[in-house]
Amino acid sequence: MNKAEVLVLHHSLSDFAGDQLYIINQYHKNQWEMKSTLGWYVGYHWLIEKSGKKVRCRNDWEEGVHAIGWNLKSIGICLAGDFTKEMPTKAQIESTRELVQLYKLPLRFHREVQDYRTCPGPINKSIFDPPPILSVIPDEEVKKAENIKKQISILSELVAKLRQLLALFLKK
Repeated sequence: MNKAEVLVLHHSLSDFAGDQLYIINQYHKNQWEMKSTLGWYVGYHWLIEKSGKKVRCRNDWEEGVHAIGWNLKSIGICLAGDFTKEMPTKAQIESTRELVQLYKLPLRFHREVQDYRTCPGPINKSIFDPPPILSVIPDEEVKKAENIKKQISILSELVAKLRQLLALFLKK
């Protein structure tokens, strides 16, 4: 039974523009023929197409077939594409971030967990980091700003009344 400690990220090493699920499924069937309980031969737990579409290929508790020595302690994620020639799409990056947030496990590249691998190409792992959270304004600062708005509103009303009085005075 798989007891995931990390997420292991791969690329399909294919620059085919369309969806790659069935191509990868057939390739993995020919290589290992380890069918998941979900009916796929894909060795990864997740495949993320170029469109950002996430396809679950194995249940989390199932053994993966993607990283020797890590198949029983990781969740395998494969992004469709050849990142020696291209970058992941924005949609793939966002979908990967969603999985990282879902699992709350460290993200490792295939080359980090298995010797003699370059997968997923020369991309920088930081592209999968969540975007920075905007700083929250402290409550006292919000109250100060609201107080200033009220004072400006009162001053605006006073100026309007003074204009009315000045207009009346000038008419006489």
